[in-house]
Amino acid sequence: ERLNTMFEQAPGFICLLEGPEHRYALANDAYRTLTGHRPLLGMPVAQAVPELAERGIVEVLDRCFADGTTFRAEGVELTLRNPGLDRPAHFFIDFVLQPLRDAAGAVFATFVEGNDVTERVTAEHALRASEARFRTFAQAMPNHVWAAREDGSVEWINDRVHEYASAGAAPLAMLGHGWGPLVHPDDVARFRALWDASVASSAPLDAEIRLRRHDGEYRWHLVRARRSPGEAGDGALWIGSSIDIEEQKRASEA
Repeated sequence: ERLNTMFEQAPGFICLLEGPEHRYALANDAYRTLTGHRPLLGMPVAQAVPELAERGIVEVLDRCFADGTTFRAEGVELTLRNPGLDRPAHFFIDFVLQPLRDAAGAVFATFVEGNDVTERVTAEHALRASEARFRTFAQAMPNHVWAAREDGSVEWINDRVHEYASAGAAPLAMLGHGWGPLVHPDDVARFRALWDASVASSAPLDAEIRLRRHDGEYRWHLVRARRSPGEAGDGALWIGSSIDIEEQKRASEA
């Protein structure tokens, strides 16, 4: 009774498929919910949930049953035309197909266990789309744009930084701490102190420093950086920009 309760209430979906036709012998609540509470027991998978056959999963079941090999898959997209729904339901699932053997070593059933990971995969897709939009916007900007970790190591720079530092030739190895030589030697300690203070307090960074151009000239830049919203700790990203203010500095000193 306890085993049956554990099986039924398991958070992941579980079912047992018997024979080469993969007939449903058991299916827990999570599996029945995933498939829209359609009739399952005693029916072959291809008949009870034809969408699995259309997705090629029944072919994989056939191979596992014939070969006795375990199959694992992650983030598989699945569309089910569940009863009672106006339109198909879309899921992403992780699952394992485990053949079961009898005392003689012959495969007699397949144990299926998995999880609905739609929320996780959707969030990952949204994050990748957001990152792609950021890179598109950042590349379109006329100023230097970059992203760095709290230790000052740079993870990404836009093409304006390459153009300023290397005149469009082979990109300067600026990722990590490779950007350090661009900063004027007289500004390094001051900028490091300002950066550390901003990281410690999570306050925005605003600094004026000189950066070496590809021809060797140091030009004044206004460097601004902000912690990426919602991020904290060693993994936080700081998004920054550098604006050339050389002409303004010269005008103010004239």
